[in-house]
Amino acid sequence: MANSKVVLLKRVRTEKGWRYYPVVYAPNGKVKPGVVIVAGEKVKHTAGHYALRFYQGTKLLIEPLKDASPAEAEAKRRLKEVQLTVAIAAKGAGIATGSAVQLPSSQRKKLTLQLTQFLSATEDRGSLRAVEAYQLACREFLEVIGHQYADEIVPEDIVKFQKALAERGMSVRTVSNRHTNVKTFLKFLGHDIKNLPKPPRYDKTLPEIYTDQELKSFFQAVTSPRESLLFQILLQTGVREREAMFLEWDDIDPKRKVLKLQSKVKRWGFRLKDFEERELPLSAELLAARGLPSGSSQSTFFTHFRHEW
Repeated sequence: MANSKVVLLKRVRTEKGWRYYPVVYAPNGKVKPGVVIVAGEKVKHTAGHYALRFYQGTKLLIEPLKDASPAEAEAKRRLKEVQLTVAIAAKGAGIATGSAVQLPSSQRKKLTLQLTQFLSATEDRGSLRAVEAYQLACREFLEVIGHQYADEIVPEDIVKFQKALAERGMSVRTVSNRHTNVKTFLKFLGHDIKNLPKPPRYDKTLPEIYTDQELKSFFQAVTSPRESLLFQILLQTGVREREAMFLEWDDIDPKRKVLKLQSKVKRWGFRLKDFEERELPLSAELLAARGLPSGSSQSTFFTHFRHEW
């Protein structure tokens, strides 16, 4: 029976030389970078490259993907399965492949597939908030323009997209933000973004500044000590929302009276927006008011709050 199944492998160096092993998938269906299954166990191998294993008739083939990232390799595996499925269906119907039925061209970039790769690459960098923004804007863009392949996109599609958003009642600022997100995706596709239409201009509003009395009333209304401490840190340091969501007790140095902002890719999959770690001063009053746990390197104070936010 014809087989269209394609398995994603990784070629890694072992004590017995180079060997191919199946990759490991996360619960969300994405490939775990550098992890393979060896004798039923998950093993970390950072070196090596991905490859596809499939059958062509009765012949077993291995197709190397030497420069592919985990997301790109998985995308190529899915594409190969589509190609094999179409080829098998054409053969079963007695149709010569390449005439009435054509395989999907690996040279043309299918937009839905490219968007998946783009979002995966963004998530791999730890930019989870950016993933949400890109996904929303780019999916709207693809729905409006109605194209299937990247080479079909023309500058007029950007204008069409902006008009569609405006007709839906979106603010000028929102349209401009969606334009910026789509432009990043087009750059990923290899488009020349210099000649794209400009986003609509809007007036930047001043941030609202609370009075001392308003702040006093706010903190009086906060009954949880844990939340009160978090809001005081936000007020005193001005850290971003996502930076605060991944704070841990280890980030506070009471001796030097500083808050350390750092990426936590391995532990939480979080990376700082500007990729630059920094230290922010904390007042002695703030540290003395709440105190710090002794001997607790990773308290659940901030990590637990992260799940509630």
